[in-house]
Amino acid sequence: MVDKSKIDGNEAEFNKIYKDSHIFDGITDFSIYNEITPKILWILKEPNDKNEASWDQRTFHKDVSVYPKWRKTYKLIIKVSYSIFNNINKYEEIPDEYKIRNILNNIAFINIKKKGGHSVANDKIIRNTYNRDKKLILEQIELLKPDIIINCSRVWNLFCDFIMPIKPKTSNNNIFHYCFIDNSIIINAYHPNNRKISGKQYFDNIMEYINMYKKDKWTNCI
Repeated sequence: MVDKSKIDGNEAEFNKIYKDSHIFDGITDFSIYNEITPKILWILKEPNDKNEASWDQRTFHKDVSVYPKWRKTYKLIIKVSYSIFNNINKYEEIPDEYKIRNILNNIAFINIKKKGGHSVANDKIIRNTYNRDKKLILEQIELLKPDIIINCSRVWNLFCDFIMPIKPKTSNNNIFHYCFIDNSIIINAYHPNNRKISGKQYFDNIMEYINMYKKDKWTNCI
């Protein structure tokens, strides 16, 4: 993997993002994220909290199983992330998500909307939030220095703004788009709680691009 400077352990830089926020996201564990390769970032829509209470999603990620419906969103995030770190290419070979849920400590998350919403997000609101706050959101991504970005917010403008002026790409029979940029890869994917494709199809689509990235960009893969 191309060597990247470590993330500054001082969270003050990241907390500038949260001036008008209720939900704090980003790196779950700075010490792990600083040392691990590759650095993975998942971009989601909004937290499920219709009361819009203030809370730290990074702490929640230390054990998401405290939430009864955690598998709806986190099952595929856990399985895909674990497979990237452990070079697993067959969906049926991934351990049960409960047993490997602590892999969430190794990765970063951000939400487009930094305030809670309902279990089904309003895509128009998510898009409008991005268009309003995109400077801060893109700055947050830059601060995280990810090698692999999985944009499952369904905000196409975010994907295009990040890769501009490069055009998005896709491969035969893969419904997701991707782009290599600055020795990183960004994949524009469905939300992990989608009902359009199966978990295996979701996994296979993402891993196809991850394996292309490893082959073409990840020159020092261990």
